[in-house]
Amino acid sequence: MRFPVLCLFGFLSVPAAAQEVRPYAGKYAADPHCAAFMEGLPEAMREAARDMSERLGLPQADASNVVFELVDRPLGPKQEVDLGGTVTKIVNGRVVQWITLNPESHFATDADFDAELNHEMTHALLQGALGEVNYRRLPSWTREGLAVWAAGQGPARVTLWLTLHWDKPDPVAAMVNGLENEKHSPGDYPEDYLAVAAIESEKGIAGVHAFVKDLAAGKACHDAAAAAIGKSWGEFENLARSFAEARIGEALGAQEWALWKRAIGIYIAGKDWKEAQRALFAISVRFPDSWSGALATYYFGRALQEAGQAADARAALLEFLAVAGPRTGLMDDAVWNIGLCCEEAGDPAGAVEAFDRLARDFSYSPLAGAGLLKAALICEGAGKKEEAKARLARIVKDLAGTKEAEEAKKMLED
Repeated sequence: MRFPVLCLFGFLSVPAAAQEVRPYAGKYAADPHCAAFMEGLPEAMREAARDMSERLGLPQADASNVVFELVDRPLGPKQEVDLGGTVTKIVNGRVVQWITLNPESHFATDADFDAELNHEMTHALLQGALGEVNYRRLPSWTREGLAVWAAGQGPARVTLWLTLHWDKPDPVAAMVNGLENEKHSPGDYPEDYLAVAAIESEKGIAGVHAFVKDLAAGKACHDAAAAAIGKSWGEFENLARSFAEARIGEALGAQEWALWKRAIGIYIAGKDWKEAQRALFAISVRFPDSWSGALATYYFGRALQEAGQAADARAALLEFLAVAGPRTGLMDDAVWNIGLCCEEAGDPAGAVEAFDRLARDFSYSPLAGAGLLKAALICEGAGKKEEAKARLARIVKDLAGTKEAEEAKKMLED
């Protein structure tokens, strides 16, 4: 009973303690980007706490009990990536907001770690202001919508999910399915964010501050949302839906959508790779910062690859990784195809490097095992028996139960 009673009072019910950064000695500890991040983290945490407090209208929010830790997290049962999270813990008799981030999803993909820190700091501040019990009673859209909105991640989340829904007949409908649908997931974050943005659109940032203030005072979420715009909950739902549909529709762009459908249609048909290249390249130039530009950059490289232009395809896919990759869910696919291009171009060392990178930086990918197996086979073909065995042993150990593990086991036994 002690845990929920303490949490009802949030941060201010216990003696304050300095923010803490836990040491990290995991997979990316030697990465210079990771080392630089950890060195600057104490100041980054102070800035995040200050900035997110102001953004939420909680200038007196106490962030002294926030602990940060990098944790290498294994895959979930469905191979999903666990980005991290924020939980309330009791440590030495005091309430602590414990932020964890998974370096697998950041240092491997150049994702915006500062934005993710702001996102989790928002969760920590809100949990402290509301208390753990009241905070957990909030609908998922409220918790995630406020975090994405406050951290400034909203437009990027809209772009990302548009790239993931490019093959849907209506991407807008796929992304706007109701704030309180039964199976809330990261795919709902754009709609969550836009619900908060709808309050800001109607009443300015003061409206969002009033919403947060009412939540901190214990008002039910539906009542607080309705009060924030001066209408009923039903009217708020309608506003949030229409606002989300309009904003996602604007991001999609009617003309842009039509051009994309034409270009990807040519690519899928597979009859004229030159025309596919022209159409996709044109989109990447015309909409470089948009969802379609990111996708077109990838599929332009793939069209070159399908046309047998392995060296050019490799260069295009490397450009995709550097420029547009983090805005999509295709970075692991790009690395896999870079490996194939290197094989095709007669560069086995480059192929091994790409396949090893796939297994190292995208271990959550369904292609990771196949990549490591490819690298092992190339090493074996080059007479590097020990290097091949090391990769096969890793597959057996890390990917037990997969077809790649079974194949690797047989190869080791032969």
